[in-house]
Amino acid sequence: MNRRTVQRVLGAAAVAGPLACVAAWAFASVSVPGYHPMRADLSALAAAGAPRPWITMSGELLLAAGFLALAARLAATLTGREAAAGIALLATTGVTVAVQALAREDCDTGLAVCMAREQAGTVSWHHQLHGLAAVLSFMTFLAAPAILAVLLRAAAHRRALATYSTLTTVAGLVLLVDYVAAPAGWNGLAERVFVTVPVAWTVVLGIGLRREPQVRATLSNCP
Repeated sequence: MNRRTVQRVLGAAAVAGPLACVAAWAFASVSVPGYHPMRADLSALAAAGAPRPWITMSGELLLAAGFLALAARLAATLTGREAAAGIALLATTGVTVAVQALAREDCDTGLAVCMAREQAGTVSWHHQLHGLAAVLSFMTFLAAPAILAVLLRAAAHRRALATYSTLTTVAGLVLLVDYVAAPAGWNGLAERVFVTVPVAWTVVLGIGLRREPQVRATLSNCP
């Protein structure tokens, strides 16, 4: 495949991965008996003892692949130190999402009994790793669009994507605070609202970069 074809494939993967993950989450949410989407976190669908955890795990691995594909697509488009930093953050998001998918939780963290186990320190290492990877993925994702927006704004045909990227970071921060502060019983809903931000951003950028002319933006072009 030539370079342009590779870029289009990466753009398509950036769109397909997140959409496949949403489909996996939706299917798992309705197929698991006793699961309450408004209360329970998405990770509970793959926690120890959950039926068919492979559905959620596969979806999250595809989401991770989407982040990595978008990072590779942007690496072929943007240059400079800021670009490298933003792309590295996005790639880190992909890796940490993959870690979350593979490091399964011991229990549903929306339940009081599970929270008590966490406070008592009786959860497994992979449960703890899952939590650390989740925090890191939230942080790296929220930073990446803000940094990349500066470079995307350098080209006129990418300014809409730049504005959207900036709004993504702002909305993500607000919704993350809402997720952390969500009252008991609403964790699942708050998390689902929050995760729509990175999923939507990845899809939108994947579509936008597939359709754009082949123009390279460099650091020297930045305002």
